[in-house]
Amino acid sequence: MYHCFSGKRFLKLIVIDITIIAMVVGFIKFSGIDWSALDYESEKDGIFLPVIMYHSIVDDSSKINQYTVTPEIIENDMKYLKNQGFETVLTEELLQYIENDVPLPEKPVMITLDDGFYNNFCYLVPLLEKYDMKAVISVVGEFVDSASQRDAHVPEY
Repeated sequence: MYHCFSGKRFLKLIVIDITIIAMVVGFIKFSGIDWSALDYESEKDGIFLPVIMYHSIVDDSSKINQYTVTPEIIENDMKYLKNQGFETVLTEELLQYIENDVPLPEKPVMITLDDGFYNNFCYLVPLLEKYDMKAVISVVGEFVDSASQRDAHVPEY
């Protein structure tokens, strides 16, 4: 119920704490790591680039889950981005900005689709054309082999 600490034990704990703190501070200071990259407040040479990622697009709203959206949801997102003045950029444009100081639009945004399902092409391309936007579709190589054995024009793939 009662704990008694001796002065020596208390002093020993304080010395251990100070030693640990000094070691951590020394590591941070002399590690050579550029810790400023973790400072979200400093955008001295950087830009704010939102990346919006989708997986799969389904035309049947009953099939929506955490990885799927309907064409209407994506279209509403695109309308919002357009109305807010965002302009889509591709990976190549981002690399040109990073490597060659090629400027990006004032309000860039990147739209990405993971996995490269056929429904990305089927439902997304008409919307991209309608809103004059671009998107990055990342195709999984293994999926290409398995999808080539099925009917190629089924949007559920």
